[in-house]
Formats: sequence, structure tokens, C-alpha cells
Amino acid sequence: MSDCPHSCCKGWHIPVDETTLENYHKEKGIKGLMLLFSTFKLEKRLTCLRGIYFGCNFRTGKNLCRFHKEGRFDLQPKICRNYPRRLVLYPDRMEKTLDLSCYEAARLFIKNPDKPKFIESEEETPLSEVTWVVEND
Repeated sequence: MSDCPHSCCKGWHIPVDETTLENYHKEKGIKGLMLLFSTFKLEKRLTCLRGIYFGCNFRTGKNLCRFHKEGRFDLQPKICRNYPRRLVLYPDRMEKTLDLSCYEAARLFIKNPDKPKFIESEEETPLSEVTWVVEND
């Protein structure tokens, strides 16, 4: 969190999923306008947060997420709610992993090389939580 030496959103284009974008449109008053003006279209189909100084507009002075701090998870893009957890959907399986671009996840992985394991599970995961879809094309 605030002790992380590298903010996960610094220099990134942060995609805003459709559900979160709808929540921005529902927000009233100045906050609603601020949310809508904080987005832009990258290419034709991808909406992203407009960053200031190569980071998210909604970081606090301690590099924490303002929405998370306020308990407004409905205003956090899906990637921010899930990161560094990552769900990848393949044609024949789903993998739940940690994204090693996260400093702490990478540190834990390197510090504990014998700990990672593949564990099969029949647990249902909603497709709305999938981070990436890999198709065989």
C-alpha cells in the first residue's frame, strides 16, 4: 500500500470497465462530473482513467486509492479492485494467479520459490471477475 516503492498505477493506462463507467454516470453533482471528466477513450473501444503526473487522479498523498479509502468500491475500476489478483480465462480452464508486476507479489514469489503450486478446483468464479480472456485465434 503506501509503503510500496512503486505505485501500481504510475505510468499505466487504467481501463475502466463498463459497470464502473455506468456508476460514474449515475454519480450526482460535481463528483459525477469530475468522474466523467477523468476518463478518456483510448483507441475506439477502451475507456481509461486520465492520469495526472503519470498516475491515477484518485490517489491520495500517500499513494492510496481514494475510492478504497472512502469504501466506494463501485467507483474503482475492476482492475483496481482485483489487482494484483489475476483471473485468466483460457478455452479449457481458468487460472487464478498473482500478477508479478506487483512489487510485493514478485518479492513473495522470489523469496519462496518452492511455495507456488497448481491446485485444481471446481469452485465457480463469476465471469465478470475475469481479468483477461485468452482465445485460440
